[in-house]
Amino acid sequence: MKKILALMLVLLCVFFAACGKDPGTATPDTATPDTPTEPVATEPVTEPTEAPTTLANSRFDPVEAADLIGTWQTVVTLDGEQFNLVDMEATVQMTLAYHLNADGTYVRGVDPAEYAVAMTQYAANVEAFLVDRLYAKFTAEKLIEKVSKKKIPELWEQEGKADAELQAKRFVEGLHLDYRFTELNSISGDYYLQDGKLMFSDQAGGYEPCEYTLTEEGLSVNILRNQDLYKQLKLELPLLLTKVQ
Repeated sequence: MKKILALMLVLLCVFFAACGKDPGTATPDTATPDTPTEPVATEPVTEPTEAPTTLANSRFDPVEAADLIGTWQTVVTLDGEQFNLVDMEATVQMTLAYHLNADGTYVRGVDPAEYAVAMTQYAANVEAFLVDRLYAKFTAEKLIEKVSKKKIPELWEQEGKADAELQAKRFVEGLHLDYRFTELNSISGDYYLQDGKLMFSDQAGGYEPCEYTLTEEGLSVNILRNQDLYKQLKLELPLLLTKVQ
């Protein structure tokens, strides 16, 4: 009997021991599949580029003209020498420039606004000079007539000044300054190099050859089609132009 009870006690211990264990939950190993990703399309990166320069004519070579490209200028002085007005001291200056651009275009001459101001001032200078000369003549005549020096200015205002101013004005009008120097006004067009000459387009549709020499001192213009104008302006050829930019 005791053996049976002992056996039953052992079995109960085994039973309770088994019940106390947590078998746990078996979880199967599951591999998470990689989610395929779509490739992202990227546009190629391009560096910004400058728009190509449009050349004014097919004969212009910017490499060949590299040393000439820029602004070249000299100063033109208008004084009494242009019309043999001896002793006229007042002067007017203008800037004569050659703008030779990198695209084969050019602007040559005096800026129109500067030209207009210079012509107006020069006309006034000539008129004033002539009136002074006429006053000197009037004074000499009155002195010969034994008129008192103190009386002469009054007589000038009464008898001589208005007529003198009219004569001076008509003289200047007869010079036709705007027409005479009109070629100094800025003109524009295109240019290229050929056989050591600058070829400037003209209003007639052709090209004017301009012989030149380029030295350390500047750009010397040797021969021009309108060189008579330059001579009248007392600009001796070769005409040296200094580069300013």
